[in-house]
Amino acid sequence: MPFLAIGSSGLSSAKTATSSEVVDKLEALGVDQPLPNDYFQDRIRLLVQSPRRIFAYWEFSRDPFESLRLSLGSRSADYSLIVRLVDVNSNTASIHEAPFSRNYWFACLPDRTYRAEVGFFAQGGMFLRLLSSNEVRTPRGSVSPRRDGSPEFSTSSDEFARILEQAGFLADALEVSLEAADEATKFRSTRLLASQLGNVDVPDLTSGEQAELRGILAAMAMGEDIRLVLDELSDSLREWLLTLLSQRADLSQEHILALLRSLLRIETSAVPHHVQPKGAVHAVVGASEVNLPSPPIRMWMPSMTVGSLKL
Repeated sequence: MPFLAIGSSGLSSAKTATSSEVVDKLEALGVDQPLPNDYFQDRIRLLVQSPRRIFAYWEFSRDPFESLRLSLGSRSADYSLIVRLVDVNSNTASIHEAPFSRNYWFACLPDRTYRAEVGFFAQGGMFLRLLSSNEVRTPRGSVSPRRDGSPEFSTSSDEFARILEQAGFLADALEVSLEAADEATKFRSTRLLASQLGNVDVPDLTSGEQAELRGILAAMAMGEDIRLVLDELSDSLREWLLTLLSQRADLSQEHILALLRSLLRIETSAVPHHVQPKGAVHAVVGASEVNLPSPPIRMWMPSMTVGSLKL
């Protein structure tokens, strides 16, 4: 179609497309073309999925092992390709074998800054960094202390927890319930729950570490292996958990769920296999579609049921 120059009454001399040409172009655009598997670039991206889960994906423009062999010769056999998650706040890193799929789900902590790196790692600690991602900051793992007094934005605690649970953020819903229990018991409920994990005294905690403890308990209730994030915990909580592990305390999901039921009346039930989602749950994070794990359990928390919290 003709182009009208801004600020002018003149028209450009570009040829006006005929209706048949337009139809041909639209038909060409309507052909479903699959996206390429590789873009042959050196890049890595880190995306936030939740306060305790982040996702990294990467690719190389050429085979990195070929360059390694050219540089080191026979010594290249001592190296393996790894992906590591760097906690920028504590300057610590967790190391994982890089999968063939070139993506990785990391367990992380709320309200922390992270960066992912891919490179070659050899026994003895030598790391040759190939890719370094953008930095991301995970959201808080607790409800914001700031409140909007407008009635249209208010919601009850039971409705908020139910929305989180139904939206698939089960761990976040559990943390909200634990936080509510702490506020109702002057921050005794989470410490009481943690003290039942083994014969180890729970250390004195700051408010931030108290929130961190709630996140740890929620993660274990979801079946997460807490050993994967030990290096990223605060010193006091890491030492406490290491002592529990050394004493072979029961940190299993079954034990955590039993304690939640007996101490806080948080009930759980398995989701029948025939009603579980087929495959993973799909969601769009940033500009990418990712697969989110779907826990096969349901929870009913005190804020979702009738009755008061009892310890």
